[in-house]
Amino acid sequence: MTKKEVLKRARTKNHPAKGLTSYQKKFTELYSGNGTKAAIQAGYSKKTAYSIANELLKKPEIIKAIQEREKKELAPLIADRQERQRFWTEVLRKAIKRAGIKMDHRLKASELLGKSEADFTENIAHSGIENLAEKIKKARQRRKQCEKTPPKK
Repeated sequence: MTKKEVLKRARTKNHPAKGLTSYQKKFTELYSGNGTKAAIQAGYSKKTAYSIANELLKKPEIIKAIQEREKKELAPLIADRQERQRFWTEVLRKAIKRAGIKMDHRLKASELLGKSEADFTENIAHSGIENLAEKIKKARQRRKQCEKTPPKK
């Protein structure tokens, strides 16, 4: 095994973001929209920080690491589908029990719940391509017939 392979294997074992160097890992942790700033904070040279950040942000493994970090950070802040549905159902049911809550709140909650469950979508079977192919075939047949028959005088 070559020295390069040994180093790569060591980096993969030591870092959750597979295959990233310590600088790259730090860059992904510090990146928040400004690549140059994150590169400098990660320990890259100020002179080359802009070009390094530009290179790093083109690498799929860096992009993936940044997306995974952001997903972990935002997960507790953003309600998922089940949480939203529970909330809308709660508003709808509480609104039904309490006379003081306006009807528009109940209607909006039931509308949002219905949309989240795809109650208002229609599944339409479309056979346009098949019909189009048949129409083209018939049009070509008519054209051939017209070409065979002599024009009326």
